[in-house]
Amino acid sequence: MDVDPEVAAELGFPKLRYVFVERERRWLCTALPNQLVTRTERISDLYVTNTNLRLREAWRMREEPPLLRLTRKVDVDAETRLISSIYMQE
Repeated sequence: MDVDPEVAAELGFPKLRYVFVERERRWLCTALPNQLVTRTERISDLYVTNTNLRLREAWRMREEPPLLRLTRKVDVDAETRLISSIYMQE
């Protein structure tokens, strides 16, 4: 990880072993490369007002129970985001 531990602590992430850096990249595609798709999910995101928290419910298309994940994201700068997640049971 290339984030200063003091900066992470100031942002509310005192234990870096539970945090990872996310660098989001996006591309524009002219078509969906269907041959590369390995699974699909229906995702529902609920954001907690005035926080950095999101509860994601991910339903796999094979009628399994949904995966529930509570995530906290905080931007360090324009290119770097700290993220920590807790997986929950339904």
